[in-house]
Amino acid sequence: MRPAPGQSPHELAAEMGVADADRYPWLLLDPHSVEVGSRVRGDELSIYVQY
Repeated sequence: MRPAPGQSPHELAAEMGVADADRYPWLLLDPHSVEVGSRVRGDELSIYVQY
């Protein structure tokens, strides 16, 4: 995903709430945790969900 003109990838990540990786703990019925975060490569922002 590319940010809007004049917006940095870091600003876009902060606006989307994925600037820092968040880990969501497992639940009783689903014993897997989920991590959501982002990576910046040059002028591109990659968002990931790790299960």
